[in-house]
Amino acid sequence: MAKGLANTPRILNKIAPPCSLQSVGSLLMFTPLTNSNGWTIVPANNGTESVAVWRGYIDLAGYEIEQLTFFLQAATVLENQEINSFQFGETGTDMMECISKVRITDVDINHPWYSETNLYSPGFMDSKQDMEEILWCRYRQFYHEAAWSDTTMLRPSTTKVWGEGQATAGNRLHLTRIVKLANEQALCQIPQACFNVVGVALDEPDLEYIMRLRRDFELATQA
Repeated sequence: MAKGLANTPRILNKIAPPCSLQSVGSLLMFTPLTNSNGWTIVPANNGTESVAVWRGYIDLAGYEIEQLTFFLQAATVLENQEINSFQFGETGTDMMECISKVRITDVDINHPWYSETNLYSPGFMDSKQDMEEILWCRYRQFYHEAAWSDTTMLRPSTTKVWGEGQATAGNRLHLTRIVKLANEQALCQIPQACFNVVGVALDEPDLEYIMRLRRDFELATQA
């Protein structure tokens, strides 16, 4: 049985920065243009959609050097740490947040989605990832009621969470945040949020560790 190196789990986190963008004519552009905070606008769903994407990672290189396996116990993007609300004018939106073993690329996101899919869904059949590669993922749909006096107000209507939540011997947890954009968007403001991961680093028996390390390497190189 794996032996823990600490009596309590480790708490790891990463702040996803905010961004603001608007449409100029038919083009979506960041405001200010010199400060996109690492966000990019990329084509999605075979070029039929536009999404804003932010990528980051949580560094596990120290565990890798010590030949430890990181076992995920809990994960989320803390909603109470989104310091502002989403603003999309009177347009609703869809958001996906993912913690994965592999990097989710622009090419992946532009892969054609199933007709019933509102946003790229890593791990499912219309994605380039297997569920084994997804530690945790959440989809949220936001809506606006025309009767609301605040024309920028959005509230969540749907939340779905998935992922195998398995352990990893890799050196990174890849973080991805995707927000669906309208082709004509007068104003879009995405608040910063905190990716929060709770887990424990364990010293596995050699054979189990080597097999896990090999599998994680295969997933990374296939991606």
